Amino acid sequence: MQNKGITINKCKSVFGVISVRYLGYILTSEGISVDPERVLALSEFPQPKTTRELQQFLGIVNFSALFLFLPSKSKILEPLFSLLKKDTEFFRFYRHLLLLFFYPEQQILVSADASSFGLVWFKDTSPTEKRYSQIEKVALALAWADEKFQQYILGLHAIFETNHKPLQQILQSNPVQELSPRLQRFRIRLMKYDYTVKYVPEKVLIIADALSRNPFSQEEKHNNSELTMEIEAFMHQIKSTYPITDKFLSHTGITGTHIEVPENLHVHYQFRHKISFGEVLYLKETRIITPPNLQLKCIDFINAGHQGIVKCRERAKLAVWWVGLLSQLENVIHSCPQCVEQQINHKEPCIKEQFPAHPWEKVGADFPKHGKWYIIITDYYSRFFEVLPIMSLSDEVVIRQLKEVFAWFGIPDVLRTDSGSQFLSS
Repeated sequence: MQNKGITINKCKSVFGVISVRYLGYILTSEGISVDPERVLALSEFPQPKTTRELQQFLGIVNFSALFLFLPSKSKILEPLFSLLKKDTEFFRFYRHLLLLFFYPEQQILVSADASSFGLVWFKDTSPTEKRYSQIEKVALALAWADEKFQQYILGLHAIFETNHKPLQQILQSNPVQELSPRLQRFRIRLMKYDYTVKYVPEKVLIIADALSRNPFSQEEKHNNSELTMEIEAFMHQIKSTYPITDKFLSHTGITGTHIEVPENLHVHYQFRHKISFGEVLYLKETRIITPPNLQLKCIDFINAGHQGIVKCRERAKLAVWWVGLLSQLENVIHSCPQCVEQQINHKEPCIKEQFPAHPWEKVGADFPKHGKWYIIITDYYSRFFEVLPIMSLSDEVVIRQLKEVFAWFGIPDVLRTDSGSQFLSS
């Protein structure tokens, strides 16, 4: 090997053994045999009922024939190929094989895939799960398969194989808060395992892909209802924390009907792995995708307090999203007279304040924040103060609270405030 310039990776090599499992084969000192797990997947393939399903099965057989050592393959498969003709009844035959015991010392691989029909291994998708995005279905397949086989992989390092490459980052390195609610829940459920997500091209993951499109109809298909209910409950809990009124949410609902995608929505394609659908709302991560007819109204809500571009950006990132949101928000704020006025830094000279002659002659007001907003009004003479919670920093709310306090103690001669836009308009 040194003479030929061949380099050996010690971590990927095995020496001094009498048998090795490699690429679907069992290599021994006596010869090469087929890995029984490969034959099991073929023997449990659901009976084809249509020409397309038979073509899928024959595709797996042709792919697997390289390691199944099938003598006279064409002669054996001739009855199956004849079934591709029209008006032909379908049937199949197979034989059972003896499986090996589980060896925890071996590298554990869990391959999972999902289609609109089912998950591997052999689980029909429920009506709720059929509405998941494709990336959510594949993540569900991994979560379901890992919990099904947790007695084998819990406490051991396992490799989760998937043909959906974005899941490598989503289930390993992406911040949890940046994921859609369902993907958040899948990620949390997988935290108890020691795993690495490995991307496997679809042409290599052909068996898992074909089996997911032809799931078994067994009693086992109902065992996952608890997982589905938990995921949807988590979706509802995320929705309940949105800082948006129910009245506004009632205008953002979009049905899940599948229609031809208009050209103006093609810009969302780059965000397809971050977009999900739940409870009549489309979400980008955990933010509501706002339809065009509500975007300006939404910006008005965000800019209600005229707090500037930085705070308005942070407020928008808590709840809503659409393509071009930040640029629209900047344009509105830059053209808002009150926001422009607040941007001007008025330099005032230091004025020595004279002590008032009697209570409530001179008072000051400001807006502290401790979890939520408050208005605090202080008497300069007695140091007495009133603290009242407020729902928002809008002009109407501030005026109403000031009038309420002044109705109790009287109207002061002087009201000291900062340059807040609420006080200027009040």
